[in-house]
Amino acid sequence: MKHTAFLLLLVLLLGITSCKKEYIYRYGVDDLTATNNSAQKGKLKTPEQYIAILHINLYNIPMSSNDMYRLGQVYQSIGDKEVAQEQILSNFMNDDNPDSYAHQKGYVVVKPTNAQMRSNIEDFITDTYNRFYLRYPTQAELEWWRQYLNAHTNVTPEMVFFSFAISNEYQYY
Repeated sequence: MKHTAFLLLLVLLLGITSCKKEYIYRYGVDDLTATNNSAQKGKLKTPEQYIAILHINLYNIPMSSNDMYRLGQVYQSIGDKEVAQEQILSNFMNDDNPDSYAHQKGYVVVKPTNAQMRSNIEDFITDTYNRFYLRYPTQAELEWWRQYLNAHTNVTPEMVFFSFAISNEYQYY
């Protein structure tokens, strides 16, 4: 009987101490619509719009109508849109070459030095997004550029400007 009472007490103690209420945790997730910031840009720029906007983005001054007409003719004569854009952009960016459009006009691309870019990458990227895309970068874009520029010390502001100016998003407004 002592033995049975002991076993009964042991089972009762084990039952009480081993049975604990199990809590159910529920985590809520808010609905979020993810959209691309460039999704609202649906109209392709004409060659003239591309050239005029690029000119203002690089030099901060408008282009004369004569220069616009002349560069529009150059753009059309090349045929391949991407090649034409790269040629015009290269000519605009190459302001120290005596044969370039920029040098002949006395224009200098308004850009920070490499040291200025590296001293505050976040401000540089934010300013570049505003300048070329007319929007602020997302946190993911900002982080990607920060990591990329820190890992690739040979990348210059000219290279970043070039990549923005030939990007798909820059082709649209």
